[in-house]
Amino acid sequence: MDTRQLKRALVELGRKAPQAIRRAINRTARSARTDAVRAVAREVKLPQKDVRPMLPVIPATVQYLEAKLVARGRPISLMRLGGAPDEARVVYRGPAGPMLLRSAFIATMRGQAPLVWKRTAKPRLPIEKQLGPSVPRLVIERHLGGRPEPGTADPRQEPGARDGVSPESREGRRG
Repeated sequence: MDTRQLKRALVELGRKAPQAIRRAINRTARSARTDAVRAVAREVKLPQKDVRPMLPVIPATVQYLEAKLVARGRPISLMRLGGAPDEARVVYRGPAGPMLLRSAFIATMRGQAPLVWKRTAKPRLPIEKQLGPSVPRLVIERHLGGRPEPGTADPRQEPGARDGVSPESREGRRG
Protein backbone atom coordinates (compact mmCIF):
# COMPACT_ATOMS: atom_id res chain seq x y z
CA MET A 1 0.00 0.00 0.00
CA ASP A 2 1.21 3.43 -0.85
CA THR A 3 1.83 5.66 2.20
CA ARG A 4 0.63 8.73 0.31
CA GLN A 5 -2.89 7.26 0.07
CA LEU A 6 -2.81 6.47 3.78
CA LYS A 7 -1.71 10.02 4.62
CA ARG A 8 -4.46 11.48 2.41
CA ALA A 9 -7.05 9.25 4.08
CA LEU A 10 -5.88 10.39 7.54
CA VAL A 11 -6.04 14.05 6.50
CA GLU A 12 -9.55 13.55 5.11
CA LEU A 13 -10.59 11.78 8.33
CA GLY A 14 -9.17 14.69 10.34
CA ARG A 15 -11.31 17.14 8.33
CA LYS A 16 -14.51 15.13 8.81
CA ALA A 17 -14.00 14.43 12.52
CA PRO A 18 -15.31 17.77 13.88
CA GLN A 19 -18.54 17.37 11.88
CA ALA A 20 -19.04 13.82 13.18
CA ILE A 21 -18.29 14.94 16.74
CA ARG A 22 -20.78 17.82 16.41
CA ARG A 23 -23.50 15.44 15.22
CA ALA A 24 -22.83 13.03 18.09
CA ILE A 25 -22.90 15.83 20.68
CA ASN A 26 -26.17 17.24 19.33
CA ARG A 27 -27.79 13.79 19.22
CA THR A 28 -26.76 13.24 22.85
CA ALA A 29 -28.11 16.66 23.86
CA ARG A 30 -31.48 15.93 22.19
CA SER A 31 -31.64 12.60 24.01
CA ALA A 32 -30.87 14.31 27.33
CA ARG A 33 -33.61 16.85 26.59
CA THR A 34 -36.11 14.06 25.99
CA ASP A 35 -35.25 12.47 29.33
CA ALA A 36 -35.41 15.83 31.13
CA VAL A 37 -38.78 16.72 29.57
CA ARG A 38 -40.22 13.36 30.66
CA ALA A 39 -38.92 13.73 34.21
CA VAL A 40 -40.08 17.32 34.66
CA ALA A 41 -43.48 16.67 33.06
CA ARG A 42 -44.01 13.71 35.38
CA GLU A 43 -43.00 15.82 38.38
CA VAL A 44 -45.17 18.84 37.52
CA LYS A 45 -47.99 16.69 36.12
CA LEU A 46 -48.17 18.65 32.86
CA PRO A 47 -48.15 17.32 29.29
CA GLN A 48 -44.67 16.98 27.80
CA LYS A 49 -45.61 19.36 24.97
CA ASP A 50 -46.04 22.16 27.55
CA VAL A 51 -42.66 21.46 29.20
CA ARG A 52 -40.59 20.99 26.01
CA PRO A 53 -40.36 24.73 25.07
CA MET A 54 -39.04 25.43 28.58
CA LEU A 55 -36.03 23.13 27.99
CA PRO A 56 -34.37 24.28 24.74
CA VAL A 57 -31.11 22.80 23.43
CA ILE A 58 -28.39 25.15 22.18
CA PRO A 59 -26.67 22.93 19.59
CA ALA A 60 -22.94 22.45 19.12
CA THR A 61 -21.19 23.85 16.06
CA VAL A 62 -18.01 22.75 14.32
CA GLN A 63 -16.22 25.75 15.86
CA TYR A 64 -17.74 25.24 19.33
CA LEU A 65 -18.09 21.53 20.13
CA GLU A 66 -20.36 21.90 23.13
CA ALA A 67 -24.16 21.69 23.35
CA LYS A 68 -26.21 23.14 26.20
CA LEU A 69 -29.54 22.07 27.66
CA VAL A 70 -31.08 25.19 29.19
CA ALA A 71 -33.98 25.35 31.65
CA ARG A 72 -36.07 28.48 31.08
CA GLY A 73 -39.46 29.66 32.12
CA ARG A 74 -41.52 31.51 34.63
CA PRO A 75 -43.49 29.97 37.48
CA ILE A 76 -46.34 27.79 36.26
CA SER A 77 -49.87 29.03 36.88
CA LEU A 78 -51.85 27.00 39.40
CA MET A 79 -54.62 26.91 36.81
CA ARG A 80 -52.35 24.79 34.59
CA LEU A 81 -51.87 22.52 37.59
CA GLY A 82 -55.59 21.86 37.71
CA GLY A 83 -56.63 24.72 40.00
CA ALA A 84 -60.32 24.42 40.79
CA PRO A 85 -62.58 26.31 43.20
CA ASP A 86 -63.87 24.44 46.23
CA GLU A 87 -66.00 26.60 48.57
CA ALA A 88 -63.74 29.42 49.91
CA ARG A 89 -60.54 27.76 48.73
CA VAL A 90 -58.75 26.42 45.64
CA VAL A 91 -57.48 22.88 45.13
CA TYR A 92 -54.64 22.06 42.69
CA ARG A 93 -52.35 19.13 41.83
CA GLY A 94 -49.26 19.35 44.02
CA PRO A 95 -46.17 17.13 43.98
CA ALA A 96 -47.50 14.92 46.79
CA GLY A 97 -51.19 14.98 45.88
CA PRO A 98 -54.01 17.52 46.02
CA MET A 99 -53.01 20.80 47.66
CA LEU A 100 -55.42 23.19 49.35
CA LEU A 101 -55.18 26.99 49.45
CA ARG A 102 -57.57 28.59 51.93
CA SER A 103 -58.89 32.12 51.28
CA ALA A 104 -58.08 31.67 47.60
CA PHE A 105 -60.26 32.21 44.56
CA ILE A 106 -60.07 32.13 40.77
CA ALA A 107 -60.59 35.37 38.88
CA THR A 108 -59.78 37.05 35.57
CA MET A 109 -58.00 40.34 36.13
CA ARG A 110 -57.43 43.02 33.48
CA GLY A 111 -58.13 40.75 30.54
CA GLN A 112 -55.66 38.03 31.58
CA ALA A 113 -56.39 34.33 31.64
CA PRO A 114 -58.02 33.11 34.85
CA LEU A 115 -55.53 32.95 37.72
CA VAL A 116 -55.53 31.84 41.35
CA TRP A 117 -55.51 34.71 43.84
CA LYS A 118 -55.25 34.62 47.64
CA ARG A 119 -56.43 37.14 50.17
CA THR A 120 -53.58 38.18 52.43
CA ALA A 121 -55.71 40.24 54.82
CA LYS A 122 -59.34 40.56 55.75
CA PRO A 123 -61.92 41.31 54.42
CA ARG A 124 -61.18 42.32 50.81
CA LEU A 125 -57.73 43.59 49.87
CA PRO A 126 -54.79 43.03 49.40
CA ILE A 127 -54.66 39.91 47.23
CA GLU A 128 -51.64 38.08 45.76
CA LYS A 129 -51.29 35.97 42.64
CA GLN A 130 -50.45 32.36 43.54
CA LEU A 131 -48.03 30.48 41.26
CA GLY A 132 -46.56 27.01 41.09
CA PRO A 133 -42.92 26.03 40.56
CA SER A 134 -40.82 27.14 37.61
CA VAL A 135 -39.09 24.54 35.44
CA PRO A 136 -35.59 25.90 36.20
CA ARG A 137 -36.25 25.64 39.92
CA LEU A 138 -37.48 22.05 39.56
CA VAL A 139 -34.53 21.02 37.43
CA ILE A 140 -32.00 22.55 39.81
CA GLU A 141 -33.56 21.44 43.09
CA ARG A 142 -34.92 18.02 42.29
CA HIS A 143 -32.91 16.71 39.38
CA LEU A 144 -29.50 18.29 39.91
CA GLY A 145 -29.61 18.04 43.70
CA GLY A 146 -28.85 21.67 44.47
CA ARG A 147 -30.46 24.96 45.36
CA PRO A 148 -30.59 27.78 42.84
CA GLU A 149 -28.64 30.91 43.54
CA PRO A 150 -30.93 33.67 44.80
CA GLY A 151 -32.52 35.53 41.92
CA THR A 152 -31.33 33.21 39.15
CA ALA A 153 -33.94 30.50 38.68
CA ASP A 154 -37.09 32.29 39.73
CA PRO A 155 -36.85 35.94 40.74
CA ARG A 156 -40.51 36.27 41.74
CA GLN A 157 -40.54 33.57 44.41
CA GLU A 158 -39.75 34.24 48.04
CA PRO A 159 -36.76 32.49 49.60
CA GLY A 160 -37.96 29.31 51.24
CA ALA A 161 -41.08 29.12 49.08
CA ARG A 162 -41.98 25.61 48.01
CA ASP A 163 -43.87 25.02 44.75
CA GLY A 164 -44.25 28.75 44.24
CA VAL A 165 -46.48 29.23 47.27
CA SER A 166 -45.03 30.90 50.32
CA PRO A 167 -44.94 28.81 53.51
CA GLU A 168 -47.41 31.19 55.18
CA SER A 169 -50.04 30.63 52.49
CA ARG A 170 -49.72 26.85 52.41
CA GLU A 171 -52.45 25.34 54.53
CA GLY A 172 -51.68 21.68 53.97
CA ARG A 173 -52.85 18.76 51.94
CA ARG A 174 -56.41 17.88 51.28
CA GLY A 175 -57.61 14.33 51.48
